[in-house]
Amino acid sequence: MISMVAKLRRLLSQREQWHALLLLGMMMFGAVLEMVGVGAIPAFITLLSAPSRVEKYAAVRSALAHLPPHSEAELALWGAAVLLLIFLLKNTYLALVSALQARYVTNRQIKIAGRVFHAYLDSPYALHLRRNSAELLRNATNEAMEVVGSVLMPLLTLVMETLTVAAIFALLLVAEPFISLVAVGLLGGASLVFARAIRRRLIHHGHAMQLHRMKMLQAVNEGLGSLKVTRVLRRESYFFHAFMASAEKFAAATRYRQVMLDLPRLYLETAAMAGILGVAAILIAERRPIDVVIPVLSLLAVAVVRMIPSFNRITSSLTTLRYGRYALEAVYNDLMSVHARADVRGQAADALPFHRSIELRHVDFTYPGAARAALSDITLAIPRGGVVGFVGPTGSGKTTLVDIILGLLDPTRGEILVDGREIRDNLVSWQRHIGYVPQDIYLTDDSIRRNIALGVREDEIDDAAVQRALQAAHLSDFVASLQAGLETEIGERGVRLSGGQRQRIGIARALYHEPDVLILDEATSSLDNETERFVMQAVEHLRDERTIILVAHRMSTVRGCDRLYLLKDGCLIADGSFDSLLVENDRFKALVGAEWAESPDRDPERSSRWA
Repeated sequence: MISMVAKLRRLLSQREQWHALLLLGMMMFGAVLEMVGVGAIPAFITLLSAPSRVEKYAAVRSALAHLPPHSEAELALWGAAVLLLIFLLKNTYLALVSALQARYVTNRQIKIAGRVFHAYLDSPYALHLRRNSAELLRNATNEAMEVVGSVLMPLLTLVMETLTVAAIFALLLVAEPFISLVAVGLLGGASLVFARAIRRRLIHHGHAMQLHRMKMLQAVNEGLGSLKVTRVLRRESYFFHAFMASAEKFAAATRYRQVMLDLPRLYLETAAMAGILGVAAILIAERRPIDVVIPVLSLLAVAVVRMIPSFNRITSSLTTLRYGRYALEAVYNDLMSVHARADVRGQAADALPFHRSIELRHVDFTYPGAARAALSDITLAIPRGGVVGFVGPTGSGKTTLVDIILGLLDPTRGEILVDGREIRDNLVSWQRHIGYVPQDIYLTDDSIRRNIALGVREDEIDDAAVQRALQAAHLSDFVASLQAGLETEIGERGVRLSGGQRQRIGIARALYHEPDVLILDEATSSLDNETERFVMQAVEHLRDERTIILVAHRMSTVRGCDRLYLLKDGCLIADGSFDSLLVENDRFKALVGAEWAESPDRDPERSSRWA
């Protein structure tokens, strides 16, 4: 419990902690009002049964002295009015505390979920290569909400109800020390026995609930994310059964939790009834007068009736905390261990000029947990305005090298310099120079316009820049042919577009901010030959205006590059023009020959030349 509170404190700002303390202070006063309310009922019963007994209290005599002459019936009416006023004030105040508590809790849900999502957005790219997206999705939504709903809220409830029980116990202790010890000991002991009896099962089901919530999301992501392949291979049942298997285990854990939240009330009511009857038997055995027994029993009955919900909520809060500890662990560990680069991304970076070249000097990179380096001692230079290509077999390190240049991965050794300045010292400014086109273009279920200006607020979209990007990507005619033009909805992941259209929207998106550097990472590898030719024609028209970096398997894609860099097993083994490498490097010649041997009809002239 202490460790959970310590971790929760780390997730709350200083201001949020002060607000929590203020809320606790209000809860303490609410507990005092609960004590007054409980004590007022047996006092009113005493007033009805023996009015003369209340006058022995000095405070009561002083209050009665300010009243006009009255009969016992009128005194009872005054007592009823005071009792009503006490409960009206008490419950109004407690309703206010409840509303403030709900507001505090829901606001913390938003803040913590936002912090987790922001941390994932700003976390090192390498983290996303290691983690399953379903786990991150679960943590940013369900678990972030669970931290508040199953940790913070139960803790506040636990404190509130403990204070209430303590206040009522203090009242009982003053009125009847022995009987109060018996009653509270019975309820408290019963609650403790119940909590300890189910503790291990709660821990087990809490972990199962978290695990299978993630597996359900994973099954949905994987099944719908590859729906076309899933449908063709008729693998729907695999993902459905995977989802249902986890859903059933999640439901079992949820079911156990719900039962354990409801069961304490029934258990405690039985224990309380046994306690009240036992106290009545003790009082009768002591031969106390009936006019004494009735107020004592009424005080005990009211106190127990009020304490049963409190003990029930205490037990339920402990139950919920057992479940919530795993959500807290997941969110806390990620927020503490993910080295979010908000300090770099959020700062107003000075401009990083790019007039001469991009240089990589002795760059090494090894993925966490990998047995060997993905890149080893890479040194190269790309002049401004140049068109270069990275080529090599699968697994040679081409995409890793691009990720290093993009600033997504930090090299384990070496420097990445732009005009002699390290990009990691000014990453925000460097990335403003870059337009990036990946192999798989991610398109949102939105209009063409908003896909090109991805992530830009509606009122901040520069329509002139959109039109320039369309023109540069050779999409203007296609968009003009559409009935809704730029406002045409393209469907989730662009399902209503062809592969070439999706790629050209990706190029237009990369050009929207008019970057100095355009990087295409296998951007045409999934296209047919004719579509690839159209896309590369669009790229060709950009070569005089921008530095272009191409990553490709197809030799036709890099044929027009000023310089090619050939990689193998993470090492730069050769560089030069296409023609010079074709003559001087056997590995490059083998790559070219293998491609054209597999598809000789692509270009008969080249096929005969490279055979």
